[in-house]
Order: sequence, then C-alpha cells, then structure tokens
Amino acid sequence: MTRPLTRPGRLSQRMVWERPVTAPDGLGGESLDYVPIGHVWADLRPGTARDVALGEGRVGEVTHEIFVRREVGLLAGDRLRLGARMFLCVICHDLDASGRFTRAEAVEEV
Repeated sequence: MTRPLTRPGRLSQRMVWERPVTAPDGLGGESLDYVPIGHVWADLRPGTARDVALGEGRVGEVTHEIFVRREVGLLAGDRLRLGARMFLCVICHDLDASGRFTRAEAVEEV
C-alpha cells in the first residue's frame, strides 16, 4: 500500500484563491488582474530557491508544492495568497491518480 501524498489534517493553511482576468487597458492591449474566487484549505510545502536573471537585474524565486482538495478546481495560472505572500500556480495535476487531491507546483517571487 502506498503512502498518501497528503492527509486531510495537513490542509492547515487557509489561502485566498484567485483566478486571472484580462481587461482592455485603453491603449489597444490588455491588463491582467486577479479576482478572488474564495478560500481554500491547503497543505503548503517549501521547495527550492534560486536566483533568476530578470532584464538587467536579478530576482529571487522560491518554488512550493501546494496540495488542495481535487474538487476545488485549481488550474494552472491561478494564484493563491497567504497574507502578503502570493503563489502563482504553474502546474496543477493529480499526482497519485487517487482523485482526492490536486498538487500545484507554484512560484513565489521574493
């Protein structure tokens, strides 16, 4: 029997779930904003940290694994907030094929 990736009791972080929306910016383009959808209980696990070149400067990037219940419907491109911290979901999938939890690989810029 394989060990589950997470257990319901580990979903201890109450995070704000946001979905991206675009709107005309008045100059022929679009602006991206995030609209809150609701709150989700999540299991937030730290991943790796690295230094990334961004134009002429550099920015710190920290990755995380975030587990939520499958029925939440979290998608790549969605964002989760925990206080002032923001986590952009890059990949969302059901890792163990149990249909119970969604695993999101998320990036937090610092």
